[in-house]
Amino acid sequence: MSPRVKLSDIINTISSQSYNSLWYLDKKKGEPFHVSKEQLRAAEEYTGPEDYPELEKEKIKLAREILNDTKGHRFILIPGKFVSHEYSTMENFCFSLDEDEISGALLQAIKGPGAFNRFDNCIHRHGVADDWYKFRYNSMKKIVKGWCEENSIEYVEK
Repeated sequence: MSPRVKLSDIINTISSQSYNSLWYLDKKKGEPFHVSKEQLRAAEEYTGPEDYPELEKEKIKLAREILNDTKGHRFILIPGKFVSHEYSTMENFCFSLDEDEISGALLQAIKGPGAFNRFDNCIHRHGVADDWYKFRYNSMKKIVKGWCEENSIEYVEK
């Protein structure tokens, strides 16, 4: 039996992803980890351990294991940031608010280019940032639960 994955670990992983790295779940350990795209390329072209700095050797070795796990028995790619989902989550949050003035200001903030920055400024200005973070976390939790279930990954809600 594989160890259970903490939903919060997956959610935090998705939130902290960058362009240059990929996050995987080690199903054997039940833990997420990241490797850079550069480390994956190095694993594909790997010639020998002496070619890389000491700190890189372990990550490149892990990247090679990922590449060799073609059927995904041990490693599974964690989904990237849900940019389109993030926008719809912001919109749903706006509609969930009871106060029409704040709801309207937030809906106006998410229109057009720069929506994410304007929204962030607006939630702080109106004092609903904590409500937003809770709403966003719960929305992400639903998606991550679905991802775990689709991939037969056991999880705990921590």
